Amino acid sequence: MTATHNTLVISDIHLGEDMNPLAHDGAAPSMALVERQLVGFIRHYARVRHNGRPWRLVVNGDFIDFMGVQIFPGDERASEIVELHEVTQHEREYGLGRRPGVACAKMRAVVDRHEAVFRALGRFIASGNVIDIVAGNHDTELQWEPVQRELRNGIRACARIELSAERVRENVRFHDWFFYEPGVAWIEHGHSYDQNCSHEYTLAPTGADNREIATNVDGASMRYVINRNKDADHGQEDWSLAGYLTWARQLGLRGTLRLAHSYGMFCARVLTAWRDLRHIDPKDDPRRDEHQRKLAALSEQNAIPHKNLADIDEMHKRPVVTNFWRLAGVLMIDKLLIYGAAMLLSVLLFLLLPWTWAALGTSLAAGGAWLTGRWLNRGRFVDPTVPLLIVPERIVTKVDARYVIFGHTHDPLSLALDGGSTYINTGTWFPTEKPGLLRSFTHVVLTHPESGPRAALCQWRDGHSREFMVDAGIAPLADESLEMASVGAREYAR
Repeated sequence: MTATHNTLVISDIHLGEDMNPLAHDGAAPSMALVERQLVGFIRHYARVRHNGRPWRLVVNGDFIDFMGVQIFPGDERASEIVELHEVTQHEREYGLGRRPGVACAKMRAVVDRHEAVFRALGRFIASGNVIDIVAGNHDTELQWEPVQRELRNGIRACARIELSAERVRENVRFHDWFFYEPGVAWIEHGHSYDQNCSHEYTLAPTGADNREIATNVDGASMRYVINRNKDADHGQEDWSLAGYLTWARQLGLRGTLRLAHSYGMFCARVLTAWRDLRHIDPKDDPRRDEHQRKLAALSEQNAIPHKNLADIDEMHKRPVVTNFWRLAGVLMIDKLLIYGAAMLLSVLLFLLLPWTWAALGTSLAAGGAWLTGRWLNRGRFVDPTVPLLIVPERIVTKVDARYVIFGHTHDPLSLALDGGSTYINTGTWFPTEKPGLLRSFTHVVLTHPESGPRAALCQWRDGHSREFMVDAGIAPLADESLEMASVGAREYAR
């Protein structure tokens, strides 16, 4: 089949991440840098074609950071939200929840903040190109039609040229799970393989009441920890207990108490989600039916055998909030209990035994607690790198794709797979978080020379897409990534 478009793939832009009262000091200038680079990138490809073909821009998840934008009931941006009559006291303190009306208000706020980006997208469409937007974990709200409509309206309003609603609707398309070009590429964000960011039903990601996005570890940590503590960012989601204790020491007493309160609320919310899920019978869950209906429709639309698509769907990890023991590990509750018990035992030993014996017993208790904590780390999966390294080889056994392209991890990577396919991670455009400025603005340029499709992992530098070279002193080497995958594969598969 002759390709009609060359393809650009970007992901993890996180527009709106700085739009909360306690965003860290570097967020706003970093987002301004992201906007300038992104606008330059889009304008460049609106002018330039390769071999005469127009471009397809695939925005592969986390384009809009709905979790980072905070809107409170008294905010003027909330005036058009239809669900305001349902506001709870909890939302007055922590911001409005992930409901359609709230998401529309956030979408309008992001368009207002980043008008230049949406103007560039309008000019990109006017130049004969198309845009495909895949939902990620930070912009799951893009599965809702009203939110899609707000984004399209934003492009039209900002374009400053004649651009009909019909043309924008035809050329800005949304994908709840993946974008697939047969024989060429399977493109999805990748968060559904991460147990902390996944939803029980990828195509029906709402809670049991079907009113807002279901609670998972990712969303709760953003709402109660990251958005509530200055100088925090969502790169801290994979921190260890030692990392949080070090940060707490730097915050001082008042900051530590605030952090402890935030972390307590976070734990309480996800434990409540676990409790609520226990009472849901999957056979009677309407979300399951909606997911299966959409799965069948995707199978037909993409000419993928239903069984093959269902097999890929089965590769998705169930959210950790469905398993208490794994959840306790992710929250580090098990470690806190073990270390707390060791401290209590040490106090009792000094109260009941001579100092020499008490000191020996305390040393044994501390050593035992440390070893137990190390053992518990084996089952604590908060870094999505491992699952996203494992899954691509499985996907290409189910669909015809030379390239499997993910985002989500923020780590740019190109890795050859057995059988001749290639896994590429597009990295991120956000420069201040992991992995840093030297590995930001990365993307994929996929063209169609006579020899067949060719995808290159590139970085936007000095007004051009330049092939991205992984520096051994900056980025993990491919063999280290493979070693990580082999070590983690057995535990991840459980």
